[in-house]
Amino acid sequence: MRWSFGGHETFVIREGWLHKGLSLLLDGPDTLVGPDAADALGVGQNMAKSIRYWLVVTGLAERHGGKRGPLDITALGKLIWDKDPYFLAQGTWWAIHIQLVNQPRAGAWCWFFNHFGQPRFERAVCIERLHQYLQLHRNKAPSRNTLERDMSCLLRCYATTVPPKREDPEDGNDCGLRELCLLYHFPGTGVYQRTAGTKNVPAELIGYNIALTRLEAQGTEGTVDLAIEALAREPGGPGAALQVNAEKLYELLQEAERTHSDYKIAGLGAERVLRFPRRAPLDWLQSYYAGLEGAHADAA
Repeated sequence: MRWSFGGHETFVIREGWLHKGLSLLLDGPDTLVGPDAADALGVGQNMAKSIRYWLVVTGLAERHGGKRGPLDITALGKLIWDKDPYFLAQGTWWAIHIQLVNQPRAGAWCWFFNHFGQPRFERAVCIERLHQYLQLHRNKAPSRNTLERDMSCLLRCYATTVPPKREDPEDGNDCGLRELCLLYHFPGTGVYQRTAGTKNVPAELIGYNIALTRLEAQGTEGTVDLAIEALAREPGGPGAALQVNAEKLYELLQEAERTHSDYKIAGLGAERVLRFPRRAPLDWLQSYYAGLEGAHADAA
């Protein structure tokens, strides 16, 4: 599918937006795309457009009948609404991030996490590399202004400022994707830096990522052997989405193996493989939420 750009109206995923959007969608799908959507959501017209965009590109809703057609909640949207309607769990945001990394309608995300590997960079350099990539690999590149807006939105979604600064809640730049700690920004130099080292990723969300991007890993029975080196390199896979190399991914999978019987690692060096149970992507996410519920029950 061809990559698309724009659509977010320059707004990041603001706190409460996905909850509001799903709530309205469940109350009546026509309202969310109707002329009264902004009033029903309690936001401006451009913000209402942005909320619809984010619902679609995060996989929580799908559109039928063209750009102005009605929206329906997806199975992913129903699961999250049932288990984490206020989007408080970090695993929910990992699922949303993984969806974005694999979503052609979020072209800037596809490029940044799958094809731009620079660990330290300035915003202008990032935009220029994206423009060059699209000129080489795509028939028609969007305007430079569109790419600048997309990359600005992406960076504001993820980047944590160092040293931290006190932000006005009215600015609306706070986004749940920042909690994943994938990117830092140093305003003094203008440099952005990807986080190095092992990430704090729930084991079930690694499984969700793999099952989402590997058809042979989906199913209801049996296992499949997956080369860890390939999982770290391939677009959309856990290496790209979690921003880790093969060695760091191996460490994450080792930790998953220690805590979850579903994970088995075999082989040595470049021949290391993950023996992975065939399951549907949402089964992994369901297991994650079941674990949270169990932990809350034990604490009570």
